[in-house]
Amino acid sequence: MALTDEAIDKIKAMILDGQLAPGSRLPKEEVLAGQLGLSRNSLREAVRALTAMRDPGRPAG
Repeated sequence: MALTDEAIDKIKAMILDGQLAPGSRLPKEEVLAGQLGLSRNSLREAVRALTAMRDPGRPAG
């Protein structure tokens, strides 16, 4: 499994477990990456992918 996919799964699990509220702001990048055991780059890619899944008409960036 790619690190980005792993990050997406971990973030989704945190939402389902109630650790993150849907639509809420995420914790600081350094904090969340540390909690998930991921690099900040993998976390950024996962957040971009999740954003695109939520709003496919929105341009990246």
